[in-house]
Amino acid sequence: MSFRRPTAEEKSMLAELCKLAGCPNSDALDDIWVEPMSDGRMGGVRLSLRLPQVPDRKFANQISALSFSDADGTAVSAVLNVDQFGELFELDMWKVDFSPLQRWPEF
Repeated sequence: MSFRRPTAEEKSMLAELCKLAGCPNSDALDDIWVEPMSDGRMGGVRLSLRLPQVPDRKFANQISALSFSDADGTAVSAVLNVDQFGELFELDMWKVDFSPLQRWPEF
C-alpha cells in the first residue's frame, strides 16, 4: 500500500478525534497523508505529516477515542494514536464483528 491524501470521511473523523484530544495544531490535518491498514476494510489508516515517512515510528499513546454504530447496527470504535515523537500515528478503527465498515459517521 502507499500513502495518499485522506478522503473527506477520514479527514472528518480525524478532525473530530483531534478536537476530542485537544490537539494544539489541528491545521496539520491539511497536510496529512494516510495509508490504509490491513484491517479487513474496517477503515484504519496510518498517518504521516511528511513523505517519505520517518522510519522506525512506533505506537506510543492513545490520545482520543469515540464509538458509533455502523449502518448495520454493529458497534465501531475509532481511536487516534500518536507515535514516540508525539506526532499523529494512526487512526485505528475496529468493528466488533470484524466486518468492513459500511458508513462513516457524520460530525
